Amino acid sequence: MFTKKKQALDFREIRRMLWRRRWLIVVPLIVTMAIATYQAMTMPATYASTASLGPETPISLPQRILEMGGGGGGGGGGGGSRGRRDDGSAAIRTHIMSSRFLESVSVQIGLHENAALVARAKQQAIDFPGHDVQDLVLRQCVARLRKMIRVSGGGTLNITAVSTSPRLAQTVAQTVTEQYLQSMKQRRRTSTEEAQSFSKQLAAEYEAKLEEKRGELNDYEQQVALKGLSSSPVSKANLTRVNAMVQTATADRDFQRERHEAVRQRIVDAGQEAYLGLGVITSTKLTALKETLYELERNLALSMVEQQEGAAATLSSAQSQIAVKSQQLLNELESLAETALPSLDPQSRQLLVDYEFTQVSMQAADVRRRQLAQFVDKYASDLRGLPAEQLKLERLTEEVRSAERLYQMWL
Repeated sequence: MFTKKKQALDFREIRRMLWRRRWLIVVPLIVTMAIATYQAMTMPATYASTASLGPETPISLPQRILEMGGGGGGGGGGGGSRGRRDDGSAAIRTHIMSSRFLESVSVQIGLHENAALVARAKQQAIDFPGHDVQDLVLRQCVARLRKMIRVSGGGTLNITAVSTSPRLAQTVAQTVTEQYLQSMKQRRRTSTEEAQSFSKQLAAEYEAKLEEKRGELNDYEQQVALKGLSSSPVSKANLTRVNAMVQTATADRDFQRERHEAVRQRIVDAGQEAYLGLGVITSTKLTALKETLYELERNLALSMVEQQEGAAATLSSAQSQIAVKSQQLLNELESLAETALPSLDPQSRQLLVDYEFTQVSMQAADVRRRQLAQFVDKYASDLRGLPAEQLKLERLTEEVRSAERLYQMWL
């Protein structure tokens, strides 16, 4: 068998090849180094100034340890906390980068008086007639600030301003931070004033209702004291009637539960189920509205059981109050969702609002059902003959207690 002789690598041939192509290697290298040196010597220096914004709600040490270690159910809880912080950081970035916010910053630092920006805006006004020069100047300022400002970080946000002027970079970073803190204080102050005004208004309304119920109770107590007790209205017919009301309330609760589950399934199909457990759509005002709605449902149950003159008007008034309170609760949910989840698209945000609202509606229907079920138990135990005056007295007493709870809730 014949084998071919392997040829050894000749390094002298490689050296001769490189020498023949020396100009193809050396000339581009020299040109590149010359261009880089020229740019390094002529390019203006760039300065960066950074300001930090700490979290408004400090995280406790045990919670931070759980999130770092992932123990004690920290897998889901840590993810939820990170999700809430990410949503808050995204909201801050969106607020800082908004045109209105940056226009205010540019006016404070005097950027709208920059000669180059004014000249560019005037040229644009000539090229595109019909635009206001001042508006074009502010647009130029906003565009320049968006190029300068960088917002980074999670729990602690770092606001960095980059410019060729160190004084301008420091001024922009400091002004953006101060303007953001001032706007947050103003928003918080406005929200507090609105909540206080709303609470005072409702407290006055329910105080008047409380006095009205107390007057009815006092008048009836005096009336009962002047005459003997009559026969009892508790009968099998009334028991059957209230049982029918319980079944209707149960059907209403089941209907609200089906609506709630349907909305939840739509959220799951849309891939937004991670937002269901965040608990960011909440406030003191929302909690008070829920408790008020539940108390009004109890009053509605009392009005439905009562069979006397004027009961229809009382029932219609109770239903109207529930409708008004439900609309207020829905408006509050939409406002909270828009504030807490600004990064979500409107359709997904509305699904989360519908999920919370149907859950409250289901619980309100269950409150009415339980109140009616208590009447069924009471009627069943009092079929032997409880005086009618005693029943009405107990009902009026319960209405006074309910009105007191509503009034105390908004003090």
